[in-house]
Amino acid sequence: MEGREAWGRLRRRLDSERTHARQAEARLRQHLQRLERACQSHLRLLSWEQRQLRGERERLQRNIRSKGPSSSSSGGGSQQRPADAALRPARGGRPGGAPRASGLR
Repeated sequence: MEGREAWGRLRRRLDSERTHARQAEARLRQHLQRLERACQSHLRLLSWEQRQLRGERERLQRNIRSKGPSSSSSGGGSQQRPADAALRPARGGRPGGAPRASGLR
């Protein structure tokens, strides 16, 4: 009888481990599907942004081409800065082009 009881305990333990392994695989599949959906969503968003940027770039290029070099013929080829250019910050810059004092407050 001892052998049968040991075999029964071993079988129950193996069945339990198999059940837990199946449940873990199911959880992993669900997480993987969630990651794949998130990846697809990000790819769709990136594709949309790329199309928007491409359209904006083409629009800007058309504007540049439509103005062409002939539009500056009266200025001798030099462009003048607007009067308030020093007051407007450049991209990421400070008004007047003054550098930021680092570490001092």
